[in-house]
Amino acid sequence: LGTANVSYSKNGALEGVRTANLDLRIKALNVASQSVVDGATIQVAGAGFNEGAALDNAIVHAEPQLASFARTALGGN
Repeated sequence: LGTANVSYSKNGALEGVRTANLDLRIKALNVASQSVVDGATIQVAGAGFNEGAALDNAIVHAEPQLASFARTALGGN
């Protein structure tokens, strides 16, 4: 479960480059007890020549943190 917020900015040093700032607030739910067992906030940035590319790069940067959260929340290594 979670929410995502994204904001965009222009990079003043690199003309034409956009930055996507992605803020993910996620929770792990124990389905049997229907209770929240863990939560995290993940904040990442990605760059690209348009907003879509910048967001795609931010998502790629978030994937390892999301995987780590899932392993921890599920009790794995």
